[in-house]
Amino acid sequence: FSDGKYCWRVRAYNADNQSGAWSSARTFTIDTTPPPIPVLVFPLDNSSTRWTPTFKWRSDSSAVLYEFQYDDDLDKDDLGFINPIYKVTVRGTFRRPPAMGVGTYYWHVRAKDAVGNWSGWSAPFKITITGP
Repeated sequence: FSDGKYCWRVRAYNADNQSGAWSSARTFTIDTTPPPIPVLVFPLDNSSTRWTPTFKWRSDSSAVLYEFQYDDDLDKDDLGFINPIYKVTVRGTFRRPPAMGVGTYYWHVRAKDAVGNWSGWSAPFKITITGP
């Protein structure tokens, strides 16, 4: 089936091929359309900061959860960074992770809608933590 709302009902036939009454109609919806990919807002790509920032993104109103990850390596697959240093699922469009050490990191986010469809990952942004 393709995405959409569907109705169904049934009725039985006896051995003489006589039909019974129709059942009550029931409906179901198929929704395989993911929410749009979130837009990374802060910190900006290729930026530097002395401290761990609060990461922020924008998303469509259909999203109810977000997965945020950061890593020091760009290796990734469909599930995100292959061995992320940090990953968390959150309800809001921001996250301040535990203190990050000095170094260069990449971060990205994906969104999940109410029926469980995940968006693709945002293109990763790069950030450098310079320390105090």
